[in-house]
Amino acid sequence: MKKLVTVFVLLMLSVCLTACNSKVKECEQLIENIGTLDTNYFFESWSGNYQIDWRGMAAFEKADEFYGNLSPNQQKKVKNVDKLETQREVYQELEKTHSLLKVKADIWRQVHNEVSYKAERMLKTPSSFEENSFHCFIDEDNFDLNTGEFHLLPWIEYSGTNSFGGRGDVTSHFEVSGTYNFDTTLIEDLNVKSW
Repeated sequence: MKKLVTVFVLLMLSVCLTACNSKVKECEQLIENIGTLDTNYFFESWSGNYQIDWRGMAAFEKADEFYGNLSPNQQKKVKNVDKLETQREVYQELEKTHSLLKVKADIWRQVHNEVSYKAERMLKTPSSFEENSFHCFIDEDNFDLNTGEFHLLPWIEYSGTNSFGGRGDVTSHFEVSGTYNFDTTLIEDLNVKSW
């Protein structure tokens, strides 16, 4: 009977050890999958779209969460944890950048909607309005990250029918100011005027 209990205990220990090693190996693979985070990013003034290393950030988050859920003993066995820590600072910078890009996209979209509406209203026949392109640069020179205040000079290219029924292309420049509310993601005191 004692032999049977001993064999059972050894079998259970072996299963636990295998499971422990399996989780450690899985964590090491997830860390390898991060690769090197790409610090390049961009924001398009003509579309309001932006690009950042989504895949790398998602891979980091997955590996970091998995590592955090390991027991302290399992964490000690992860051989490439230094790679996770090396990428942490880069990830945190990308996370801040991503937040800023989202804010820029919110501002771009709301300013675009308002400028398009104003340009349409400037036409003799507003229903003939067709937008060709819109450009709006949002950077540190015209946007205060602390207060949310901004002062932009976007322009829109569009076409519409004139008094004679013909179609003409128009470029209108605008001066736009307001304050972005970081909590509601809406713009307060939005002021749009053409020049």
